[in-house]
This record gives sequence, structure tokens and C-alpha cells, in this order.
Amino acid sequence: MKLKKHLSNLLKVFICVAFIASAIEIHAQNGTTMTVSGTIVDTAGIPVIGAVVIDPANTSNGCISNVDGDFTMQAAVGKVLKVSSIGYREYQFTVLAQPQKYKIVLQEDNVELEEVVVVGYGVQKKVTMTGAVSAIQNKEIVTTKNENLQNMLTGKIPGLRIVQNTSEPGQFTNKMDIRGFGTPLVIIDGVPRDNMAKIDAEDIESISVLKDASAAVYGVRAANGVILITTKKGTKGHANVSYSGNMTWQVPTNFPDLVEAADIMTLVNEKVIHNVDESANRTYSLEEIADYRNGVKRGTNWKNELFRNSAPQTQHSINISGGGDKVTYFASAGYQYQESYLRSNAINYEKFNLRSNISANVTNNLKFDLNISGMMDERESSPANSGAIIYEGWLSSPLEPVWYDEEKGMYASRFNPAGYNPAALMDTDLTGHCTYQSKWFQSNASLTWDIPWVKGLSVSGMYSYDYIANNDDEYRKAYNLYDTSGNAIVKGAQTAAPNKISRYFYSKQNNLWQARLSYDNNFGKHNVGALILIENQHKVGDNFYGSRQVALDMDKVFAGITTNQEFNQNADQSVLYDNANRALVGRLNYDYAGKYIAEFAFRHEASSLFPKETRWGFFPSVSAGYRISEEKFWKESPLNFINNFKIRTSWGVLGDDSAARYQHITGYKYPSDGGSVFDGQYISTSTSTGIPNKAITWYESRTFNVGIDAEAWNGLLGVTAEYFNRRRSGLLTTRAGSLPGVVGATLPQENLNGDLTQGFEIELTHRHHVNDFYYQIKGNIAYTRTKNTHVETSRAGNSYENWKNNTSNRYNNITWGIEGAGRLESWDEIWHNPIFIARGSILGDYEYLDWNGDGVFSELDKHPLVNSSSVPLLNFGLTFSAQWKGIDISMLFQGAGKTYVSPQGILYQPLWGDGAVAQYMDRWHPEDPLANPYDPSTNWVKGHYAYTGTLPDQSSDFHLQNASYIRLKNLEIGYSLPKKWLQNINVQGIRVYFSGYNLLTFTSLKYLDPEYSADTAYSYPISKTFTLGLNFKF
Repeated sequence: MKLKKHLSNLLKVFICVAFIASAIEIHAQNGTTMTVSGTIVDTAGIPVIGAVVIDPANTSNGCISNVDGDFTMQAAVGKVLKVSSIGYREYQFTVLAQPQKYKIVLQEDNVELEEVVVVGYGVQKKVTMTGAVSAIQNKEIVTTKNENLQNMLTGKIPGLRIVQNTSEPGQFTNKMDIRGFGTPLVIIDGVPRDNMAKIDAEDIESISVLKDASAAVYGVRAANGVILITTKKGTKGHANVSYSGNMTWQVPTNFPDLVEAADIMTLVNEKVIHNVDESANRTYSLEEIADYRNGVKRGTNWKNELFRNSAPQTQHSINISGGGDKVTYFASAGYQYQESYLRSNAINYEKFNLRSNISANVTNNLKFDLNISGMMDERESSPANSGAIIYEGWLSSPLEPVWYDEEKGMYASRFNPAGYNPAALMDTDLTGHCTYQSKWFQSNASLTWDIPWVKGLSVSGMYSYDYIANNDDEYRKAYNLYDTSGNAIVKGAQTAAPNKISRYFYSKQNNLWQARLSYDNNFGKHNVGALILIENQHKVGDNFYGSRQVALDMDKVFAGITTNQEFNQNADQSVLYDNANRALVGRLNYDYAGKYIAEFAFRHEASSLFPKETRWGFFPSVSAGYRISEEKFWKESPLNFINNFKIRTSWGVLGDDSAARYQHITGYKYPSDGGSVFDGQYISTSTSTGIPNKAITWYESRTFNVGIDAEAWNGLLGVTAEYFNRRRSGLLTTRAGSLPGVVGATLPQENLNGDLTQGFEIELTHRHHVNDFYYQIKGNIAYTRTKNTHVETSRAGNSYENWKNNTSNRYNNITWGIEGAGRLESWDEIWHNPIFIARGSILGDYEYLDWNGDGVFSELDKHPLVNSSSVPLLNFGLTFSAQWKGIDISMLFQGAGKTYVSPQGILYQPLWGDGAVAQYMDRWHPEDPLANPYDPSTNWVKGHYAYTGTLPDQSSDFHLQNASYIRLKNLEIGYSLPKKWLQNINVQGIRVYFSGYNLLTFTSLKYLDPEYSADTAYSYPISKTFTLGLNFKF
């Protein structure tokens, strides 16, 4: 384990932060002062976090309340201090000469009417929002401890669907979408960015999810919804330093076990004699099996050889914030290290991150903001990735040894010489090593001028520059495996030398600038807001790679030979591009007394991917809301216990330019695949890029949303409910299925297809307290489904095939298959079954429903069975949090429904290769292992699976498994030390905690984790984690 090295790296992070802190001037107070401390709570007694306590006469003297609502500062006797917090009325109190602990109760400002939520290009009061926007604050995010920010949001935001596919270090490959719309656009501090999963959660202030027409102002890819991430900024007051660190133990969840040697021999015997036409001898005798079962001989448990039971992980973050009248600042540094379950730790991940957010009041009306962040990460891996190692491990027989000679480090070959020894694959000293490095620089600077002679009018400009560099190094070595006779079998050798070194470099640059004019003012009860904005974005991606074969054991390019050397470039449009977008954005907001609310917005945008004639798209949106609870008749009615009730609706057109680039231009690909020899010289061919499409353009999404927001009994009950639909037209596809094959050219994409997505969301909240016990409950549920309205296709050869294969006006991700009808449990069922039973069937075999009643099982019996999407249609979450004195607890139950898995490979078929997973021992089999399975007098033991050699139809519901689940996603218990213990050491707070992730799972799915990628069968497992952590603030 490399923890010693990585603790050294962590020390470097702390030194860096200490350097940042040393550059910040902290002003001391003059005159006679005393310590002023107390607790800030709301009218329900719940601590108010982040409330600002400040001396109005000297705004550099102040502090912020912590997670318990406690504050401590220095102030002179007789001073009047001001307390403020968003959503509460301002409070003032006088410092008394007699030392005491002040208890300050903030009155809610009309039930949090002033609470603001980040929306597209600005913020809005939550109470007057008309769009479907969900927001989550930092304190809710960090209750889940995970290396991936996306996993920390699972189950907490209605409509945000997240599926964790793996827990492999450095692999951020979750499936994430909003309402099933597709991959959302992610905006970080006002700039589109794609490193959401890697952001340090401690740097985040809030996350907003735009789910309806409110996303239209972002144009490109906004059709799939938008996630807005806002990082923390400094606040006026003394410098506050916070540290958060933890140590985590990772444990695999329901990861398949492998059979032992005696069991693999038993399965092999069963498969051999499972043949009605041949009388075969069993491969292994009972005596040979007994030797392994009794320990006389020992087999190989490949799972134990490859994986350890747990792996360490650690995360640390430290930040400093504060400021005065002129400048406020927030600076942070973070570190993360994660090891893998591989015994060699061939795969591990390390990340450093830095952030600095500075705001400066240049003059009374001029404000400058500068946000800079940097991140560097590195993933180490063996040349064989985790999937290859697991694949070879699962296919290896427990009768195969790991070593030919362990003392000499000589690995054994497989029974099949073409196979690989999985233990050798993860030995980086033997096979080589790979390093994948990424460096991220992200910046944005803005200048805002509040025009003094027009109240509420401001003009601002923003420029952002981001740069990403990926530097990958792969060194692959030839090595030997040894057969039972000691003969060497060479693996991984190149054509001209034994080894190979490859280098890859990728760079991405993103330039974005904005110029905006904003207006926000009120005229009595009339509140008006307006925005006009110009935005330009230019993105450039470049790459190259090269390789040389190496005769020496050196991982340097210069040590390679020139024979068969490579130098090339990846032409895929995801890594080689030069794209630009330009847009004009406008928005107009109006509300009357917070009661009647309306908004109109638009984005007029051009994409360089399209020809001039179709380059521009116009994407408008409108929304309206009615707060009926503000009407006099409501307040005087029996419904007045519902203190806030709002009905809202929205409609808009959103765009997407994710087409294959520049299809309106014709050209040639050179050199193309293949060529010819002329006069002894090889000449490469060139091929046409295909027929150009001058009419290709954006595809459009028309989205509709209607919802209600309600709160009753001043927060005891909150309800949000939504119905939504999104209708897309002009989805890009080709006419390859509807045009004859004699066209003779590559067809371009066209705006042909369409679909309809619709569903609902419900969120319920409750908060209350009983004496000193404060608690909050929040639950959400969301359902979404998509139907194809048009799919370009050709007619089939007959009416049945045309009906079956035409997916227009049908829900997508439907699995067609055969419905199961039980098991064949007696020979009478086999011999006298009214449905044709195939010859060779035995007890325990799968019986299928004759769906069309023609007396036979066939393709004609297939019909729609289940949803085959890898993302569940139904998602839900339930969060419970509570505080009692210094103890706090947070629990998150998360789950999914309407989802099925179809296991493949070794998870579908025992003896796929030379191994088998242990679940296949739960099978139908003769009680006597020497009995003839075709003898009617044989006694059978029932099981979950059929007798070895019988497999279920892969399209049947015997094979499809319900992966619905409920999971205790997170449990965190913390204890904050009493303030009186910390007063003498000038510490604001110390909290210790235990946190668990994926602790319990309830599912009918056998043998697998419901989020595990069963379709590939050889994925790295999903983790259950146990964390001990510390929060420290001074």
C-alpha cells in the first residue's frame, strides 16, 4: 500500500493552503473587547447555519454561525451587532457587559420568501419561480461520502436519475440523466464544463437542476436539461479555516463467487452425461472429486487470488474564507487517494484540487469576480484493464494453478495455451504499467457595474478560459507463462521487439465570453426583471499518439526501435474538433406582489456544425405561476393552514446540435482502408465521405410542465408535484433502412425521427422538533418513460415482421421474449405435454407459455415482456436527518423499480470457458451423482437453475431478472464536541463521524448487486464503504 507516499503528498497540500492563508490579511479589532457567543435558531428551534453576525460600524469584524447555529466573535461592550440570513428578517442586539450566551431567534421572512435559487444566468426567489427547478445545498450533499459527486446526489433530487456502474478507482462512468431525457448539460460557475464527477463536494455551495423550459436559455444540449453548480464564495468577517478528512474502507457488494475444484468437476461431469443420444463417461471419478472436497488436493480460488476483501481510500479538504468591505475570498485545497481490490493494487487513483474565488468591490458600483480552479489526477493501471483481469479469472478453472514455480516467480499457463493467467495480468513488474494523467485549469473573470443613475440596471462582462491536458503512458512487456512441462509460452510480444511503449496526448481548450445587461426593480407591488445577453463559445480539441517497440526493458520512447513505429492522430469528433457557438439570450420576468407571476425567455443561437442556411435556431420559452395562497379569500378560508400554494406551468422549445459534424460538406477520406500496388508501389485509396446534407439542422424538443408547490403549517408539510412531457422532432438518423442498397454512397444524417417522453415527480418534506430533538424528512419519487413517435425504417417482408419490428408509436427499450410457464417437474409432464417438448428434455428444464396457442414454442410466441433500459423507469429516495444536542444523524434510503437485467457470459452459462460462478450450484440435479438423468426412477434435488447443460432462452423471463431494489444508500452519525471544551483553544468546532455507503440492499435479484453491469459480466464491483471522519473549524 502506498499510503506513506500519499500522506506525504497530503502534507504538501496543507503547506500549499498555509501559504494561501499567509497571504491573507486578518484585521484585529482595536479597543477593549470581549468574547461574544451564542446560538442562532429559527422559530421552530432549528439551528440557522451560515447566519452572518457583524458589527455594522466595522464590517470587517464578524463571523458566521456553524452547523449547530453557534457563533463566536470579539466585540466591544455596548456595540449593536446585526444578524442576517437569507429567508429571515434582520435581527439586532446589544453587547452587554455581563458575559452570557446569547440565544437569538430569527423570524422567517414570510416563510422564506427571500430564499433564492440559482437559475439560468442569474438567481430567482424560490417563491416566484415558475419553472421546474430543484436545488440542493452543500449540507445536504456532503451527508453522503463518495469519491464521485454524482453518487452523492443519488436519491436526493427528484427527476435526477443516477446509476453507478462501477466503483473502480478513477473510472467515473455513471449513467446520469434528468427525467430520462439524456445526458444533461453541466454548467459550473456559469461555464459549460464536463468534470462534474470529480469536483470536491466541499467546494460546492449549491446545485440546481433545470428540468423544463427553464433550461431553454442554454440552447446547445439544453434539450436534456441543465445542472447548475455554484461553488463557494467568501463572506465578510474574520478568516475561517475548515478541514474535512476521512479514512474509508471499501468492501465489494454482492460480487459473484466462484466454484471450488470439486464443484467444477461435478458440473463438468453433469454436462458430459447430459446427452440423450450418447452414452458418455464422466470426466472425473468420485474418488478424484473427493480428494479435492476432503482437502487431499487443493484447487485454486481465483477470486481470492485476485481480490482482497477490502481496500483503503482517503479524502481530505481544507478551505479558508473571509473578507472585509472591499474583498472577500474563498480558497481551498483537496486530496483524494483510492486503491483497488486487486491484490497487486495494480489499479489506483490519486487526485489533487485547488480553488480560489475572489470578489472585490473596486468602487461602490463596480465589482470584480475571479474564479480559478485547478485539478490534477492520475490513474495507474496494469496493461490489462480490470475487465480483462476479471474475465480471465472467471474463465479460469479452479483446477488450474497460479504458479508453475512461485519461488522463482514463474506463473503457470492455462489449460488452453491461448488463455491468460489472470494473476500474471495484474503483476505490473511482469507485464508493464500504464499511467493516465489529467490536468485541468478552469477560470472565469467578470466585471459588474451597477449603473448609479438607473436603479436596478447593471452591465457586466465575463470571460472564461479552460484548458484540459491528458497525458497517457502505456508500457507493455512481453512475458512468459509455463506449462506443466516447464515450457515457456510467450505472451504480449511485439513483431520486432518484445516490448512496446505508447504515448497519447489530448488537449481541449474552451474560450467563452459574455456581455449582459440586467435590470431588476420594483414599482410598488410590481416587480420587474429583464436580461439581455450575448454569448460566444469556441472549443478546440486536438490529439496525437505514437508508439515504438522496445528491445530493452525501458519505458521511454527514445529507447525504442524505428521498425514499425507509429505516429498518428485520432480523428474521432469527441477528441478532434474546432467548434463555435454564438447566441443572443433574453429574459423578462414580472410578478405582482409575488402573486401573479410570468416569464418569457429566448435563445437565438448559431452552431458551426451546420450550413449557413440552417445554422441559427430560435428557442423560446414561457412560464406562469399563480400563488393563490396570497389571495384574501384563501387567507380567510379554512385552507389558511396552507400558508403557501402555487400553481405553475411552463412551455418551451429547446435545441440540440449533437450531429455528426459538417455533414453539409462533401469530401474524401485519405488514406482510407485498403489500397493497391502499382509498379511495385503501394498506393492508398481514398473514399468519399458520403452524400452532403445541406438541410441538416438542430433537432428540437418541445417541453411542457405543470406543477404545484405547497407548504402547510409553516413547514410541517411541504409538497411539490410535477407532470411533464417532452416531444422531440427532427432526431438525427440516416435512411439506411428505408432506401435500397444500390445508393452506393454513405448516407448523411437527416432530421427524421421523433419521440415523446412523459412522467411525473412528487416530493414531500416535513420538519419539526420535540424539545431539543430536531428532525427533517424528505421523500421523492419520479417516473418517466419514452415512446418513439417515428422511427425511420423500411417495411418488412410480411405483415407479422412489419408489425413486430416497426417501433414507431411504441415505448422504447422493450424486450420481446417468451413467457415462462414453470418447470418440468415430472416425466409425465414431458411425455404427455399438450405442447411439443423437445427430445432430450429432463426434469428441471424450463417450460414456456404457448402464447399464440399453435401448440409449439417458436419465435411467434415472443411478445413484449419488460423494460430493458439500464436506467430504471421508477426512482425514489427518502432522507431522514435529526439533531439532538451534539449528536446528529442522517439516513438516505434510495431505490428503483421497473428495471431488469439480462446477465451475460459466465453469469448466464456455467462452464463458459473453464470456470463457473458459485450460484450455479443451486440447480436441479440427481440426488445420486452417478445416476442416469434420463432414468425416470432417478430422484432429483430441486434448485433455482436447470441441470447443467440446459440454459433458459435468453429472451425469456427465466433469464430476465427483476433488478428493483431499496437500498440504505447512506448512514452518517456524528458528534460535535461541546463548545465549552473548545473555548480555551480558539477552535469553533470539532465533529467526528461515522458514515456508511450502500450498507443494506433489499432486492429479489439473486446473486448480483442491482446496479452491477450484468450485461458485461466482467465489470469491477460496486463498493460498500465504511468511513471514519473529522470536521475541524477554527
